[in-house]
Amino acid sequence: ERTRRCELHDKAGGLDDRGHSDSVSPNWPRSIGRTAHQPHPLGYLLLPAALRRLAPSSRVDVHYGLVMELQHVPATATADDIHEVLVRDGALVIDDLASHDVIDQIAAEMSPYVEATPNGSEKFSGFRTQRTGALVARSMTSRGLLTHPLVLEVAGKLLHQATSFQVHLTQIISIGPDSPSQPIHRDEWAFDFFGFPSDVHPQCNTIWAMTDFTEANGATRVIPGSQERPVDLAHSADATRTGLNLTYYASWLRQEENQYLSCPLEVAQKLDDDLLKLMGYQLGAYALGYVDDVRSPLDALRGTVGATGFRA
Repeated sequence: ERTRRCELHDKAGGLDDRGHSDSVSPNWPRSIGRTAHQPHPLGYLLLPAALRRLAPSSRVDVHYGLVMELQHVPATATADDIHEVLVRDGALVIDDLASHDVIDQIAAEMSPYVEATPNGSEKFSGFRTQRTGALVARSMTSRGLLTHPLVLEVAGKLLHQATSFQVHLTQIISIGPDSPSQPIHRDEWAFDFFGFPSDVHPQCNTIWAMTDFTEANGATRVIPGSQERPVDLAHSADATRTGLNLTYYASWLRQEENQYLSCPLEVAQKLDDDLLKLMGYQLGAYALGYVDDVRSPLDALRGTVGATGFRA
């Protein structure tokens, strides 16, 4: 039975030199031997963006003595406790962070858009994979997950080196049957393959399971410390594996999903200020992102004068 779990990671998609993982799926097994072939609960997982990840698969393979298992924490865990595990292990699962009703409502709101989404047009994005975005505009319920207080607090701790952080992307990823795995990768490579220093965290990824994540149906596989390991995995189940990817990043970087165009102006004007700032309607750092006469993006959206200046 599907249960409520979410995964969080600090850098997107792989393992960095510190053994941090940045991309993980919400239904990770706690240990390889016990749960590799069993469905897992819905949840939230934090990982670093520099950790390499390999999708699809549901097992968590841990090698070279870096991590013996992914730790599960309850939804009542503090942000400090979660951050400590995240920095130590590079990934973790927060159990019971979202209810079935919330996930089902998001699925219902997004269903017409998912059905209309074409499959990927190249190997990496997946010829049998649909990637459906613009959730802020299309799914009112998803905004609650995007602004979940615990998630934002942990993301803020991980991305503390930046003046502020914002939404990098909102995306439902539907991996269809017979989909080959992606090569192991780091999601931070999206920034033109820039070589970030090992102590810089540019983004924080989360995946919320919308269906069971199993080895057969293509749950994300994270392999800390094993980027040289050969990869030959495939989605062997008949069902589609669906996960909700909500990612945050340092505001001075380029957004992966352009929130200003993904969310129509008439929709954005009705959103609350905190969500708008998270989407990017704020200065990314000193003098980054102001409008015309040094107005904040939020004042420009609201049509107000407000204070002018470069401070974020």
